[in-house]
Amino acid sequence: MKYISGEFTATFALTLVVVTAVWVLGVTILAVRHELLGPRAFLRAMPLMVVISFKYTLPMAVLFGASISYGRMSADNEIRAMEWSGIHVGWAIVPAAMVAVGASAVSLAFDCELIPAAERRLSRVLRSTILETIDRQLSRSAQGDIPIVIGYYSVRIGGYDAATKTIRNITVFQTDESRRPILQIDAPGAAIRAGKVLGAIPIVIDENQPESKRRYVTFEFQGGVVKEFDPRSGSMTRQYAAPPVAIDLSADKDRDAGLAGLSSAKLAKYSREAEDPRDRLDARVRFFERCALGVSPFFFVLLAAPMASLVRWRHNLTAFLPSLAIVMVIYYPLLMWAKVWAARVDPLYGMFAGNAALLLIAAGTICVLLRR
Repeated sequence: MKYISGEFTATFALTLVVVTAVWVLGVTILAVRHELLGPRAFLRAMPLMVVISFKYTLPMAVLFGASISYGRMSADNEIRAMEWSGIHVGWAIVPAAMVAVGASAVSLAFDCELIPAAERRLSRVLRSTILETIDRQLSRSAQGDIPIVIGYYSVRIGGYDAATKTIRNITVFQTDESRRPILQIDAPGAAIRAGKVLGAIPIVIDENQPESKRRYVTFEFQGGVVKEFDPRSGSMTRQYAAPPVAIDLSADKDRDAGLAGLSSAKLAKYSREAEDPRDRLDARVRFFERCALGVSPFFFVLLAAPMASLVRWRHNLTAFLPSLAIVMVIYYPLLMWAKVWAARVDPLYGMFAGNAALLLIAAGTICVLLRR
């Protein structure tokens, strides 16, 4: 058992490092390509992106580690040797189950607490460099007619002069956490300023934040009109001339990343106490998604270990293909369908449907292995 646990843990750890590095590299290329972060901000954001990546990389690393370890043992007839030595083949799965329990505990801690905290800190890093980001993105947006997303604000422009920081033909949209429209501003021109200028109407995200600690970006519109909407019905409620608008960038630490940044305890509370039923449903879906993904490494290992033990391919590196195919074809589609059908199927059951499916397949595979 010690030998199997050690090999599995070593393979899992190495795989986790490699998969996480590839994931972060992909995010890095995306950030550099779209000029989302400056060099200093990127260095601050890198550790946070590593933590966030564990939501996706840790389960796959466990799956790969179990498949490779048990696939090699099967290819080298080590499992057969255990049987011939009088050791029940079921004992070969016990070390994998023990490691899986530990991996699930770590994954659950990351998904429910550490990743939301990293989401909040990453959001604050993005906000701290928002002026630099806006300047770069405005230049890029003016060339390719690409909208700029700043928190819950979306900005589309027709042209931008970086020297004078003036904008031609600007449209600003504001949405709530559920991406429902709140406000729209259309103007033939605007200029951006650091801080809140005299006469600007502040859009404050956190009313309890002291004025001295708020960070503003002000759009001074040259003419234009403001349209306000009721987020629930989508109908326009008011229209008036566009004054300067100062957008506060210092949101509350638990709100600046939306529901993704809420701790699991606060997310569960929000799912019960939110006024809008759609908001309660969204929070409930996110909460049970965290729980389901958090315990998924246990079910991934229960699937991969016995399945790889049955596969006796010459190239043991391919032993992960059957279990990977099942995860990609069954587990993740069920997870996505649970989000789509959340209004009809309780998220408590929908989000765990993938885990239940893996458990049934794993049970059947273990029965075949024991009978062999």
